[in-house]
Amino acid sequence: MIGQRRLAKAGKEAVICKNRFFALPEPTFRYVFNLLSGKKVLDLGCRDGKYLSLLTPDSIGLDLDFQALKFCRTRGLKVVRADLNEWNLPFRRSTFDAVLLSHVLEHVEAPVQLLKKVNPLLRPEGLLVIGLPVEGGIVGLKYRYYNGPEGHLYSFSLHNLQKPLRITGYIPGEIYFSLVKIGRRRTLCLLNDVLQKIPDDLLLHLSSTYLMIAYKISELNTKND
Repeated sequence: MIGQRRLAKAGKEAVICKNRFFALPEPTFRYVFNLLSGKKVLDLGCRDGKYLSLLTPDSIGLDLDFQALKFCRTRGLKVVRADLNEWNLPFRRSTFDAVLLSHVLEHVEAPVQLLKKVNPLLRPEGLLVIGLPVEGGIVGLKYRYYNGPEGHLYSFSLHNLQKPLRITGYIPGEIYFSLVKIGRRRTLCLLNDVLQKIPDDLLLHLSSTYLMIAYKISELNTKND
């Protein structure tokens, strides 16, 4: 298996089907909620702050959309305007315990460069949480990955995500899947939990999205300071 899934490590939130998680763009966030609890998180591509609102008050969201940022500020959330396609991010080294990249990596022009820029922002042994859509599988029978309105530039499988992570100072860890017609339904969340035991490659084929945790293992020298 490429990754591993440890629901016990994710905590009780992983098996309690709370409505707040199913109001999120990705309900699989419930699997990592306890890991991020109490940590200062940078949410890259935060949009309207749905994830950010569940994180600690000192967490920060980053987005390019003026209206999304304005809405976040009305909710009392800390946000900064920045373009993820630019080389420099406006933060100092070792500022954050974790970085959230939910459905962002497949949209930016240079994913490897973004992973490099994120690395020094994380404290030692910091967490990188990546949410990604699945290209192909059963969802691909009806869904055009590159021709839809989402603007996907890249596709990341469980295999081709490994090298970009490793060369930018991370080691891949736990993986959680959202199964088609199951993962987004609160009434079926326990079934989605049980099915996480299926081998990764088969689960990928049966899922619409997945979430991977990566751990920072080395420091890169960049010019974020």
